Amino acid sequence: MRSAIPTKGQAKDDVLSELEGFRSGDVPWREGKAFGYVFDARHEAIDAGKRAYLAFMSENGLDPTSFPSLLRLENEVVRMCASHVHGGPEVVGNFTSGGTESILLAMKSARDWAKKHRPELFANGARPEILAPITQPSCGRGRRRGPPPARALRHPSRPAGCAAPGSGRRPAARPRRAP
Repeated sequence: MRSAIPTKGQAKDDVLSELEGFRSGDVPWREGKAFGYVFDARHEAIDAGKRAYLAFMSENGLDPTSFPSLLRLENEVVRMCASHVHGGPEVVGNFTSGGTESILLAMKSARDWAKKHRPELFANGARPEILAPITQPSCGRGRRRGPPPARALRHPSRPAGCAAPGSGRRPAARPRRAP
């Protein structure tokens, strides 16, 4: 593993070849050896998706006044998803890059819902609590900056399948626990 930025650049083909070599220890998902972590459309949709991603890769959706095309895409995709699950015009959403960002936005959405519908969870400056199983290195854990949307209470999980233990071994429910 390198610890410093190289002082001299490399040819594009050399860089791409080296990157391909990094995959040597990866799960062979193209052979059906992974149930998650990959998105494999198995037909020309993969190529179309890559081309669409590359077409907008450099734009940043944080400022819709600079890139109204991204705002349009976001609005259309959110509306299609809402329609797919029979959501009405009150349904809103936004694009995320996945992973930690998506987890934190989902938690923030739950917190904002609770502030409106369960204000007692926030009485006297309290923060709601979320029960979260301790699993394999968890997505999003420890990578955020700033205060979390809710206090996470970790509890053990069974090694097989990372399932939560039976209700008798979970932390007791308390009034501030979010639904």
